[in-house]
Amino acid sequence: MAPSAGDNSSVLSEALEHNLSTSNKIEVITPVMLPFLLAEHNLVDIYQQNHTKAVFELAKRMNAQGVILSTAEGIEPTRRELQASVQLSAQLLMLNRKLL
Repeated sequence: MAPSAGDNSSVLSEALEHNLSTSNKIEVITPVMLPFLLAEHNLVDIYQQNHTKAVFELAKRMNAQGVILSTAEGIEPTRRELQASVQLSAQLLMLNRKLL
């Protein structure tokens, strides 16, 4: 899973991480593990320059089937608006499609 982007990304990351990692259908590498795996695969420098490129390279090296990219953009309440709102999105990008 790639780190989430946006103002409220930590909330989205935690919710996705919990829901996906408790599933018995898929194996998830959580954002918490990302720094360790980047270091293990010598991708830290690439990650500092281009997050997406490094995450896809890591997924390729680990033979992952896909990467989840997510964003969380929020609007803080103002004096006229009494409630905050947030727009969440997540996208699963398949790395390899094999035809049977």
